Amino acid sequence: MDDIFLAILLVALIYSIYSFIKSKNKKNGLISAVIAVVAFAAFGVTYDSTEEEASENTEASEEKPVEKDVKEEIVEEPKEDVVEEEKIIENDDTNDDDLSKINEEIAISLEQNQGWALGTIDSDGNEIENGEPNNEYGPWLYVQSITYTGDDVEVQVTADFKTLTKSEKDMIASSSQGIVQSYANVDNRPRIYVYNGEIPLGGSKMLSENEYKWE
Repeated sequence: MDDIFLAILLVALIYSIYSFIKSKNKKNGLISAVIAVVAFAAFGVTYDSTEEEASENTEASEEKPVEKDVKEEIVEEPKEDVVEEEKIIENDDTNDDDLSKINEEIAISLEQNQGWALGTIDSDGNEIENGEPNNEYGPWLYVQSITYTGDDVEVQVTADFKTLTKSEKDMIASSSQGIVQSYANVDNRPRIYVYNGEIPLGGSKMLSENEYKWE
């Protein structure tokens, strides 16, 4: 439509110029020609501006990148129960290491007690020959191992442990608790259970960890 209107103006301009040349009244012909020139120039400017805007809009639409669907990467956070399980495993490993060290120190203490009972070490824990046995430590010769489980104390003894007096058994139980309490650095004495293999021989009473019952 704009091209047709421009062609009409162009024709009108040419006709106005031709009329001006042929017209006897030069004044009227000049006015018509001037009006035609001004109209043609004004429409030409408007036409160019419209064409330029259309061209810019076309270029902008071509340059605008096509947005693609971007799938957001969903990072799943570890579930609470899995995290708790991992923490428990880590704590178990730490506790195992601590218990191993504690039980190593307990074993050394047991060996010292047995050495004093046999007279094979002096008061400083150094090995000696022809030492004098200490009968007060004699009952420790019936003890095979003392183990701290993290909650309780398990003592393995020989079958001859049964031949000891109640006071001697009580001494072994109480002293074993004291050794564990010292190395494990716990506030209260743990309950103690005494076995010969899988056979229970006694230990802490149900209502008091510091009182003992023997089979």
